[in-house]
Amino acid sequence: MTASGPNPTPALLVIDMQNTLVAIAYRASATVAAIAGLRTRARAAGTPVVFAQQEDEELEPGTDGWRIVSGLAPAAGDTVVPKAAPDSFLGTELDAVLRARDVTEVVVTGFATEICVESTARQALSLGYDVVLVADGHTTSVRPDAPGRYAAPEASVAHHNEIYRNLRFPGRRVRVLPAAEVDFGHGSPPYGRAPRPGGPPHTTLRTTLGATGDSRSAEVYTLTPHVRHTPPRSSTCTATAPCRSSRRHRGRPRRRSRRCA
Repeated sequence: MTASGPNPTPALLVIDMQNTLVAIAYRASATVAAIAGLRTRARAAGTPVVFAQQEDEELEPGTDGWRIVSGLAPAAGDTVVPKAAPDSFLGTELDAVLRARDVTEVVVTGFATEICVESTARQALSLGYDVVLVADGHTTSVRPDAPGRYAAPEASVAHHNEIYRNLRFPGRRVRVLPAAEVDFGHGSPPYGRAPRPGGPPHTTLRTTLGATGDSRSAEVYTLTPHVRHTPPRSSTCTATAPCRSSRRHRGRPRRRSRRCA
């Protein structure tokens, strides 16, 4: 992939804006509002909206803390990509989802500035994407229990904005823009260009707790506007693997959904 030039095909990426994390975030309400405005404009322009959602022992799938905040809850047509590392591309379908729509520029937002946002933005550049870091669309945690050990959150956000304003990456365009100045463009087909022939399916499997809390079902978020399909259980491949999502369940098998061949 080469630099996108003056007419990029963008995607809006929202990283880890989940209840547990937003609850400890600096300028949480303002950041959610900025991202919500971007999402509204992205949808109006036919730009893909992709959520990266952390899953680990503290953010166990199906729990309230793991869910994306209500002000940004994914809607039909959005894509949710589960992840387990700061880099949203590592071990996930994010790159495949973006390339399937010929995305050339990633508009990066979310939590936390110096961890998942930074790791993902830098990896996007390494994978060949141009990057827009939304200056008021990323945030980090407030750490009252560790004064002096970390940079103040406002300093961390400002520091990373300044780094990306001055970052030079061969063959890439790197910009830092306030949310109000991000332009997704108009007149393009819904959700970017048509997929390449033979490209990967434009879906990701989302694993959630069932209604009883002791079973799991799969939802598919597609890139087709206003369509959300939940496949029957018989169409979902399952596999048994050790559960590492919490100490009390460690070592016990769980059913893990995955893409059907």
